[in-house]
Amino acid sequence: MGTTYERPGNTLSVTLGGTVAVDDIDVVGTGLLGAALSAGVSGDEIEYSISGVHKLPKVTGAVIAQGEQVYWDVSAGNCDDAAATPATGDFLCGYAMEAAGSGVLVVSVLINRGAPAVT
Repeated sequence: MGTTYERPGNTLSVTLGGTVAVDDIDVVGTGLLGAALSAGVSGDEIEYSISGVHKLPKVTGAVIAQGEQVYWDVSAGNCDDAAATPATGDFLCGYAMEAAGSGVLVVSVLINRGAPAVT
């Protein structure tokens, strides 16, 4: 193994600024979505899952197709479809692994997968 390799990178250690419950979905830094793997309070260091497929809350009226880019709505704390106009702080958080129509409250998302580069 090369000398630059450290670890798989599926989790990220975060020092908490407040109370977190297991499975809370939080923005880590300015552009990573994470799922808390344990509970903690301010000052605790816990691991967040920052890869894989997670069930995320979604905007009730959004219609998301399988494979569609999904955005994290920071102010609402849920996912929105690619047709939404992002507000300040919103970001691409991954791709829908299943379709989720209007009225559906959760969607499976492959998190932290950015859009492919355009050449």
